[in-house]
Amino acid sequence: MIYEAIGQQVIEWAASRDDIRVVLVVGSRARAEAHPADEFSDLDLVLYTTDPTLYLSSDTLPPFTRPALHIRCDTWPNGSREYMVLLPAGDGLAKVDLAFADVDRLAQIVANGIEPPYDRGYLIWLDKDGLAARLPPPVTAKPFQALPTQAAFNDAVGEFFYYALATAKQIHRGNLWVAQSLDWKCKHHLLTMLEWKTLLEKPQVDVWHDGRFMHEWLDTDVWNAVPGTFGAFESDSMLRALRNTIDLFRQAAQMVAAKLRFDYPPVDAAVSAVITGM
Repeated sequence: MIYEAIGQQVIEWAASRDDIRVVLVVGSRARAEAHPADEFSDLDLVLYTTDPTLYLSSDTLPPFTRPALHIRCDTWPNGSREYMVLLPAGDGLAKVDLAFADVDRLAQIVANGIEPPYDRGYLIWLDKDGLAARLPPPVTAKPFQALPTQAAFNDAVGEFFYYALATAKQIHRGNLWVAQSLDWKCKHHLLTMLEWKTLLEKPQVDVWHDGRFMHEWLDTDVWNAVPGTFGAFESDSMLRALRNTIDLFRQAAQMVAAKLRFDYPPVDAAVSAVITGM
């Protein structure tokens, strides 16, 4: 019930402001079918305004009661201002994400077609001008994800092995914290390659973003190999994990190259030989 109360507070606040024209719910609380909200779900709201500059400061946020924390960022699509707010909720905390976007952007979506995050589902909480009512419905099939060009594939392979070599050097130097941060860049490209591999092998499968629900869309043998790509904060363990990461990436990348009839970049052999010789 806490999120219903918070939602009502936001709606009343938005209704009182001339600049806020639309309030939409996105994320798991807007999904009725695939992976709907659970006990860990936040409340994700997009508020469309005629003047986004009004929200350059948290002073203009809804007057929440005793917020425990608010963080400003610009990570939401299209450069919109976003605030992540923690609010007292019984014995715990409720998390609310508020993204403020230009209402003209919503008009573009109405004109050009549905796009993330609305393709996964949305709820209309406030629609002063009837604009949100003209949004296309959420897609019932899985959202479309593009396969790479040869150039994009080369970039992914090249960057992976660049960071793999950098990771190995820092492990051998004993700079384990630095190595871990570099290894995560490798993991980013590993995830991308696993997504492409799955899209090619099982086009009917829904490949979620950011590694969500990987255990559902990865093949069992690939999923079972993923834990081996993570090591403890110790040199030998991290080196084993790096080798496993390289092996899994290579298997996926070579499969993608074969399916798309791409050339496989020679950087793999060159970097792997250097790492082996360390």
